[in-house]
Amino acid sequence: MLKYPVLLATLILTVVTPRDAFAESEKPERDSDDYANYVVNTGMQQPLTRTQRAAISSAITQSVVSSYGSIIDRHTAASIEYTLIDALFNSPTFQHAISFGLHNNEENVGQILFTNEYEVNEEREGDFSDVDEVEIDDIEDSDAEQVPIIASHEARENDYGTPVVNIGVAPSIHSSDYPWWQEALIHEVIHHITGSSDTDSLNRHGPTEILAQNVANELNWPIPTFSGYGDPSRVQALKERNFSALIQTINRHPSEASALLQRISIIARGSKASTSFSLLTSFCSSMNVDLPDRPNFDDDDFSMGAAFFKGASASNSDQCSFDVKDRAKPISDSIHFEGGQFLIKRDLINLNLSVAKLAFLRAKNGGGFYNKNWASWKSWYKASAWKHLLGFGLYGYGQEQAQGNDIYNPYGIRFNDGSFSIGVVGRDINNSTKSDNFTTLAGTNWNTIRYAGQMFFDLNGRPVALVITDPITGGLGSGWSFVYTNGQWQYESQDDWDERLLNHSVLSMDSDAPQFSL
Repeated sequence: MLKYPVLLATLILTVVTPRDAFAESEKPERDSDDYANYVVNTGMQQPLTRTQRAAISSAITQSVVSSYGSIIDRHTAASIEYTLIDALFNSPTFQHAISFGLHNNEENVGQILFTNEYEVNEEREGDFSDVDEVEIDDIEDSDAEQVPIIASHEARENDYGTPVVNIGVAPSIHSSDYPWWQEALIHEVIHHITGSSDTDSLNRHGPTEILAQNVANELNWPIPTFSGYGDPSRVQALKERNFSALIQTINRHPSEASALLQRISIIARGSKASTSFSLLTSFCSSMNVDLPDRPNFDDDDFSMGAAFFKGASASNSDQCSFDVKDRAKPISDSIHFEGGQFLIKRDLINLNLSVAKLAFLRAKNGGGFYNKNWASWKSWYKASAWKHLLGFGLYGYGQEQAQGNDIYNPYGIRFNDGSFSIGVVGRDINNSTKSDNFTTLAGTNWNTIRYAGQMFFDLNGRPVALVITDPITGGLGSGWSFVYTNGQWQYESQDDWDERLLNHSVLSMDSDAPQFSL
């Protein structure tokens, strides 16, 4: 428990409110409170798209998994990952700060690594010269002032110029300290993504803390308030919180004190500990498991719920499968976001691209792609019928591309501008792909009739549209069209969508969509 009065979310601080954007000549100093307004108002001019949020969320997961060797325990790893993704989807202030960083040469939140590096408390340097000299009793018999080891919360770079956040271990999710620890994590991340500075003032908070506290308010995290960032009562409260978190971590691993201290010591030296947390196993089988809840998402925006963290679990029986690294494993080096970040499994679900991945890799790893002498996917689509009485059409080509024939394995078609098309058939919609949202927009029982058609990709490899039909409907000159936009498929009942929506463009309507590279 906190050993000081706690005032909840009615914060008395500078509140970030929309107003006219600052001109470059009026850009505030990075340690001024006005810089918080500058960050928010600048960031909101380029709001994150649904696709960008999905990409950033999986990048955060990959960064945390990459940091496992520098994080003390599973609980802290989960707390870092879930806190940041919760803020990404549910805090407007955090979204604006991320956008600000992406467009103003600051750090990308998805590229930050995390550490729990402890050092000897300068108050105890006469007793200990190194972290590995400290015993559990030395910590448990101390207090917030005399605790032998401390973790300095800071935003820094490693020797390779990669942004790093160092933070102490996470308290129990049932502790009143936990929301404040979350806010502290956000604070350090905001340093990186906005370039903001701190203040040592006794009566103002500074831009970083203003932004972090506004994130906490938006997420209903109850945190204490103080008169200023340098308020002595705040400094003392931080010591109490961090000491309490360290004691709670020891209590999470009651039978593994030596293994816990060994891991703390390894990380304190700047070395990597086991990425599977292999020496801290009783946590998984005991009743001490209290991993934080997975973030919730607005059903109108991201409806995947628990599927968002496919492969993650907090149940005792799953032996802490939270840290199964396959959930952060790239699905293919041919499918990536702009900039090179590879997609992981949950990206396919969240961006409705499971069928696209299946059909694309079937062609790429099968017969490959054959050139067709048309200017682009669009010119071929405009010239093609749904189904010919004698001949292929969109339906017939889709069948052959997806299934192959006596001569060719499954293949795709590449057009003169570099755009391409792959065949899609009804059986591509199965238990592992039926989450794609087009399957619920129009048409039913996709895999019971021999549906077939085309999925088009633009010259950058981004999905443009899916057109699919069955023999009877296609023979009558009709089918189903789905255009890819904002991370999902949009049903179009008229066949003129290529001009009505795209005008003269041949590019995907989702400029942030993943790229499928031939």
